[in-house]
Amino acid sequence: MIATAKYSAKAGPFSHSLVMIDLAHSDGAAAKLALDEGLTLPIARNWEEIHREMEKADIVQVNWWQHPELDRFLRGNLPPARMLGWFHVAGDRAPQVVTRQLVSYFDFVLGGSTYTHESPSIQSLSESERKDRTGYVIGGADFARLEGFTPSEHRTFNVGYIGTVNPIKMHPNFVRMHSGINIPDAQFIVCGGDLHKQLADEARAMGDGARFDFRGYVNDIRPVLEVLDVYGYPLCEDTYAASELNLQEAMFAGIVPVVFPYGGIRRLVEHQKTGLVVNSELEYQQAVEWLYRNPEERRRLGAAAKEYAARFYGAEVNAPLMNNVYSRMMKQPKRARSWPDSFIFKRPSTSGAEIFLDSLDSLAPEFEVSHRTVDFAEALKADNNILHSSALMRTTAILSYAGSYPEDVHLQLWTGLAHFSSGRFSSAAERFVSALSSGSLNCPIRLYWYLALAASACEDFATAQAALEPLVLTLPQFIPGMELLRILETKSPIWSNCDLEHPEYRFR
Repeated sequence: MIATAKYSAKAGPFSHSLVMIDLAHSDGAAAKLALDEGLTLPIARNWEEIHREMEKADIVQVNWWQHPELDRFLRGNLPPARMLGWFHVAGDRAPQVVTRQLVSYFDFVLGGSTYTHESPSIQSLSESERKDRTGYVIGGADFARLEGFTPSEHRTFNVGYIGTVNPIKMHPNFVRMHSGINIPDAQFIVCGGDLHKQLADEARAMGDGARFDFRGYVNDIRPVLEVLDVYGYPLCEDTYAASELNLQEAMFAGIVPVVFPYGGIRRLVEHQKTGLVVNSELEYQQAVEWLYRNPEERRRLGAAAKEYAARFYGAEVNAPLMNNVYSRMMKQPKRARSWPDSFIFKRPSTSGAEIFLDSLDSLAPEFEVSHRTVDFAEALKADNNILHSSALMRTTAILSYAGSYPEDVHLQLWTGLAHFSSGRFSSAAERFVSALSSGSLNCPIRLYWYLALAASACEDFATAQAALEPLVLTLPQFIPGMELLRILETKSPIWSNCDLEHPEYRFR
């Protein structure tokens, strides 16, 4: 965003102000970078001041990814404006979805990658509407950061990763997959947070800690790129990756990427032309080993990646395309707007849970079922699917919306399931109790079962038994509940008789 604004101002008659809608969680380093690159940062401390800044602007550009505070902003009573939505996610999978409501809301809809522009909500528009009010501008890295780049001599074969070190983004078996790479002098350099210390512990526990170098967040990546032989960038299957600045920078530096074809990555790297695209952990390991054994091919692919990145990636290349969009939008008058009715409920969404469901645009139907059903078996099946949601869904979606709407009973339930899935059984039990006390959940009897399981897991057998009694009284045909109550009543050691991973005691 900052790099594109920087080069946009250099290329044509536009200047940029950056207004943050959540000052409490703003990033001071990012704010300084924005100021250093020529943006102005008016301090807007509340909605009224944000609206005043919008009134001053010729164009209001919303740099979008899913977040409840951004959702709340767009649903507000905004002043008349020309509004551009620039989407910095892949956009086709829950929870980071370019929804139909968003596409209908903005005057112009811009994918942050070619893949984002392929999202179903954009492609479902008529051909003329797609041409008139949609497009894509790749979110570009600022290659000036790599000025003076010179590959450095090094004794090991270095495979690098730069980015989010967390299973919400990276491949869940990152350490195990790299540990299985059969290269005698391999060194795996990992830059970024949040869970780098935990992954370092995992590598040491496997007896392979010496081959991993977890550095945490690194501000200046040029010295890292200068010693890399391969850029190993395996992301999780439901990644929201779109334009991936670090991948652009690695390719611009001539380092061969090895990637999975997930999210926007599949449009950034072309197999055997600008890198290697793999489909399994074994293929990933074999690809890195092949590059080690074939240095000429590694140099060929690296040179091709560098040439391609210089032609098509980077903010300096893409900012003029953004200016073309601005020029088109300036021909339109400012207009007032209101948030579209829900495609799910066919009316305005009001509760936190309904707003959350709107943000998923029916791409995670288990949440819709869990929200509306009164049937116990149907609720258990839907909630079981929620229980096994990805780390991305649990952390950046469920927990975020629950934090913004703490009184919403369905978000309390889903947060309890998210905590249970993460092994935080005491926190899960608290959420289930809170949801029970509200008295407004459809099919509330399921909460007794979930509370019994969570309480049993943290060996609070009295609470588990108290939760099971109304359950079995209401549903005596529910055999798992009857069996768990019998075990608790006999005072048998719960862990030797009731494994929570056993099929009889899973949500089914």
